[in-house]
Amino acid sequence: MKRIHIITDVDVTVKSDPPIRIFSLAKYLGQLGLEVRLIYPLWQSKVPEIPPGVIGVPISLPSKGYIRARIFHAKLFKRLCHLPKADIIYFRISPGMISPVIWALIAKVPFFVEVHGITEVEYGLVPFKTDSLVKKIKKWLKVRRIYIVERFILKRAAGIVFVTDQLREYYIQRYHLKKKKAVVIRNGVDLAVFRPMDKNQVRSQIGMPSDGKPVLGFVGSLTPWQGIDDMIHAVKILKGRGVLCKLYIIGRGEEERYLRSLVEEYKMAEEVIFMGPVDYSLLPVYINAFDICLVPKRNAISGYSPLKLYQYLACARPIIATAVPGLEIVSELGAGVNAKAGSPESLADAIEELIQRKEEWNEMGRRGRLYVERHASWQSIAEKTMAFFKETLGGVWP
Repeated sequence: MKRIHIITDVDVTVKSDPPIRIFSLAKYLGQLGLEVRLIYPLWQSKVPEIPPGVIGVPISLPSKGYIRARIFHAKLFKRLCHLPKADIIYFRISPGMISPVIWALIAKVPFFVEVHGITEVEYGLVPFKTDSLVKKIKKWLKVRRIYIVERFILKRAAGIVFVTDQLREYYIQRYHLKKKKAVVIRNGVDLAVFRPMDKNQVRSQIGMPSDGKPVLGFVGSLTPWQGIDDMIHAVKILKGRGVLCKLYIIGRGEEERYLRSLVEEYKMAEEVIFMGPVDYSLLPVYINAFDICLVPKRNAISGYSPLKLYQYLACARPIIATAVPGLEIVSELGAGVNAKAGSPESLADAIEELIQRKEEWNEMGRRGRLYVERHASWQSIAEKTMAFFKETLGGVWP
């Protein structure tokens, strides 16, 4: 049996995008016949639920301290030296993820890397005109360090998994990577958890009133690139047109205070409801309670493959998404409509259009569910990943 060590440096006790993908991949690679070890940091008393068939390898860390990441990588290298030797190392790239690379090179073990975004953008290192000269220099030095580390890792990786076509093209050009070792494998969804449910029952379960107004819903982090303020502006525009609806926002983030102030300014506390974060087990319930689900993201050169999109599709909800790379699939599938990114007016038009097409909602939902069943289950994502291992390693793989 071939052995794979999957490594993550994020908090796996939180149900967010990175842990969900890593845990799901580990689970289904195990079901495909690999011996999977999941190596993760642990600095809280809460222990994560490791998927069945996966061997959990926690690395204990202090609960506080700015050098926690360095301690993790020092302990990680030591742990890799004592674990049964892997046939493959797999991890998501980050500026500090150098210790498994060094170990893999010494042990002559092929390693594969996941890339989900442009690192300097994710770490807020893009310079602004308002930055002082000192701040610009500091950002440049950090970006330069990231460039050197990423180039070292990606040039030596046996294979690289990107979640969007745009990321693949960006990194190939930036680091002059070989195209044959770079593949796009998008995100997926747990079809058993996210599934269609009776709308009236789930609304009763969570106490959501049914007053006849269309219910719009958003799930995700409250960050600038999500375009949540565009949703609020769109609801205001619709109210001015006499089209009344309710918008439920689930999640937390850096823009929450600004968004709440916007709702207060527009006097729309009854139309826009902030739910805060909800337990992961309740996400399918809330999604099924929505009439229409929203993905109003702003343009990004990295493109998108958001978990929420596949979760909406799996719950058979009609969707409105902005027409940015990765989200055009909504209209292509006939699972909803696309709106112009960054345009509340266009978003309002799309919402009004979809409200008027209520008789098509079930068919839109059916098309979306059928798509994820065929192409976006975590099992299919694991199968594509396994096929990439075999194709890349060739004769080394049985």
